[in-house]
Amino acid sequence: HVPDQVPAQYVAPYKFARVEGTNARNLFAGMLSCLDEGVGNVTRALRRKGILDETLLWFQTDNGAATPACGGWTGGQNWPLRGGKC
Repeated sequence: HVPDQVPAQYVAPYKFARVEGTNARNLFAGMLSCLDEGVGNVTRALRRKGILDETLLWFQTDNGAATPACGGWTGGQNWPLRGGKC
């Protein structure tokens, strides 16, 4: 799942505290903002074509955040579930 990459303009609005000396949370937030913009582009295109109401958009995630015990360094939290991905 690495490297985490996104254009700088998506990271710039975020000023979360650094976690273990990394900018990972800000980078992840920027990646989600970029994704959100992309989904907006897709839905606008579907609407322009007149097929948005007949389209199913499906979003799926993986199995949660990597916890520090599994090498996670982004400050992920899986509560109320236990464990994490290793």
